[in-house]
Amino acid sequence: MKVVDNFLSDNDHNFVKQSIMSNEFAWSLVQNIAYDTDNSKQFMLAHQLYNNDTIFSQFYQSIVEERLKPRMDIKSLIRVKVNLYPGSDTLIEHAPHVDYNFSHKGALYYLNTCDGHTKIEGENVETIANRMVFFDAGEEHNSTNCTNDKFRVNINFNYF
Repeated sequence: MKVVDNFLSDNDHNFVKQSIMSNEFAWSLVQNIAYDTDNSKQFMLAHQLYNNDTIFSQFYQSIVEERLKPRMDIKSLIRVKVNLYPGSDTLIEHAPHVDYNFSHKGALYYLNTCDGHTKIEGENVETIANRMVFFDAGEEHNSTNCTNDKFRVNINFNYF
């Protein structure tokens, strides 16, 4: 695991954040956060930017290709999606999961600072705006919601 703070310039970070927080950014409901068998009342919202060799979002070029991908060592993308976890009064750690059942590179780019975290290799990685964490997304990890903001937002990369 590798954590990089101030991953983007302030201008690029603000552009990405403002794009995702805009009214034009469409969200889809994800009823089960970790697995289809998750019976908790937790849910999240997601926005597919890229999946399975297909661009799904008008924001892909300006966010991924122009700002984030040039700073990453990506040979081949698998998926890029934006996750939004609603805040609540209780911090809830979601079930551990793997993104895909094989070893591959993963990265999480945090858009806002809050008290939520991602547990990777048994360590809690704090959610700090403009932080990127690199890890093997084929290994178990898990997310949380937050309690001190309306939501927690990150961009999830799966790639080789």
